[in-house]
Amino acid sequence: ATASSLKTLVNKGILKVINEPKRRYPYKNLIKKENQTKINLSNSQKTAFDSILSNYFDKANVTLLYGITGSGKTSIYLKLIDEVINNNKSALFLVPEISLTPQMLQIFYQRYGKKVFVIHSGLSAGQRADEYRNILESESCVVVGTRSAVLCPIKNIGIIIMDEEHESSYKAENNPKYHARTLAKFRCLENNCLLLIGSATPSINSMYNSKIGKYNLVTLEERFNKNPLPNVYIIDMKDEFRSGNNSFLSETLKQKLESNLKEGGQSILFLNRRGTHTLIGCRSCGYVAKCPNCEIALTYHSKNNRLMCHYCGYSIKMFDKCPECENENIKMLGVGTQLVENELK
Repeated sequence: ATASSLKTLVNKGILKVINEPKRRYPYKNLIKKENQTKINLSNSQKTAFDSILSNYFDKANVTLLYGITGSGKTSIYLKLIDEVINNNKSALFLVPEISLTPQMLQIFYQRYGKKVFVIHSGLSAGQRADEYRNILESESCVVVGTRSAVLCPIKNIGIIIMDEEHESSYKAENNPKYHARTLAKFRCLENNCLLLIGSATPSINSMYNSKIGKYNLVTLEERFNKNPLPNVYIIDMKDEFRSGNNSFLSETLKQKLESNLKEGGQSILFLNRRGTHTLIGCRSCGYVAKCPNCEIALTYHSKNNRLMCHYCGYSIKMFDKCPECENENIKMLGVGTQLVENELK
């Protein structure tokens, strides 16, 4: 049927037009469990939970949950949100990145079902409007989102939780510039509720505020089920050089890589430098190859034998002689991923 046909039928009173809002839910594949899984806390988690819960019943305050990786902070968050929902209040849960939202959303949706709403920059305008409307109409809900979620129209807030509070992505660099933690403090004052910030590596500001008593500090010093932390070795490469190892791989690292390979394991080496060498210069006159646009040292890429700027993309062919003094005494310093790859091969 065409629109004009329908309009004629409406005018004749045969059809009636009813306006009904259609809500778009951003995530369709979420699974709701029939029964809410019981959360069993370890002794250290129970102590931390009780301490935070006592702060929850106080006037507006900030509590820092300083827990090592794998200590079970998420279980404490869920247990606290249970308390908030049971009191017919709302909870706002902030994560630093969009990529973390779906996995956290699945955890929350399994537990709280359609009380859960999501806000982040990846939503379309329509989806965001629908979520805002859902939040406005809810007296008790759980909102999961990135920094922009701190601005959502959530009512009756009982707790705001900031996971990985040290992350720089909580700070908006574009106008209007704001920090989600600062706005969360204002909202907690307004609603007389608890702001819980959690991290295994808290920001210096938060740790300092907890030391001087501005924030409450709750610590988790052991992993859940007392699982051991990984061994960490710090190798002084100056000592390696003195003992005759001229490679950028320490003897300990070489041994660990070899033994892991023999046992059929896999190894990952992380290095935050692209290319082969990060500094190219002349030993005779001290010349350093720099980008004419950015004034930073050019990086040598062996695969195309070029010097490249990783900021603006400026590129020149690698030279055999110094452009300043025409001496061939060229030095290459710094380690990039291409050099590591060649060495390992």
